[in-house]
Amino acid sequence: MIILLRHGQTTSNVDSRLDTALPGAELTDLGRAQARDVAPELTGMTTTFASPARRARETAHHAGREFEVLAGIQEISAGHLEMRNDVEALETYHRAVFDWLTGTDTPIPGGETRESFLARYLPAIEQLGENTLVVSHGCAIRIFCALACGLDPVKVMKNPLSNCQWVGLERSGEFGSWQVTNRDVWL
Repeated sequence: MIILLRHGQTTSNVDSRLDTALPGAELTDLGRAQARDVAPELTGMTTTFASPARRARETAHHAGREFEVLAGIQEISAGHLEMRNDVEALETYHRAVFDWLTGTDTPIPGGETRESFLARYLPAIEQLGENTLVVSHGCAIRIFCALACGLDPVKVMKNPLSNCQWVGLERSGEFGSWQVTNRDVWL
């Protein structure tokens, strides 16, 4: 099993901003506390990787983990919507990634497509050994797990990951038939 952990709270999370470009926002005091609080749940993981984003690296650090930065597991690029928090931008971003789950590769304006996202995220995850912790990002984790496990798009989109929540992922069989081990609201 691998664990995909969403980073702790950032100032951009507080303001509901689409903060996807590197290096990104730092953790808030609450985000650092969330990382420390989740640490006991991660004890069985022998290896840790973090997204290149500052918030992911800080989360791994405050969770007391030695880690390596792993390219490919950063958040889904918001492109022209970067750092916006208006309703139109948020709806455009989330509509595009929902389309990815229903089979349409709608591009995020100036950002990624489903294919470009999978072309970087899937190889990064496939190379990892068992008992690995991956500190990544909420939308990227949700979309990846939904595609990897063939999950119901509506359930996945209606039930986002809070900061420092995690998903256990069993990678058996073909991509699309993997299993989520701990997120019943998605099943």
